[in-house]
Amino acid sequence: MGDIESIQLYTHEEADTRILLHVAHCAKRGIMKVAIRTVDADVVIISVGHFFDLHIEELWISFGVGNQFNHIPVHAIANSLQAEKSKAMMMFHAISGCDTISSFLGKGKKSAWSA
Repeated sequence: MGDIESIQLYTHEEADTRILLHVAHCAKRGIMKVAIRTVDADVVIISVGHFFDLHIEELWISFGVGNQFNHIPVHAIANSLQAEKSKAMMMFHAISGCDTISSFLGKGKKSAWSA
């Protein structure tokens, strides 16, 4: 498959962030449209937050299972939010809705984001 030395140097324990190393490696090789398959919402948020750093045209995430399966256009979400809000989503997600926190001071995700 070619040079993978550049991604072997990293010691990310979570697959959530390692996936984006592979996407960045694709971009370095000239692949500008990438698809990821996951069932983890953290991957979606991290992808939106880092989309502009990846320097690719399109990033699609096949997300969910069964009737809840969707193809998410990360590039469209990131472009509509713009770079600053896209980056901010990662911090917002960490304090309001990651795997270990379900709400922020009694506020759900939607009302907290609106505030």
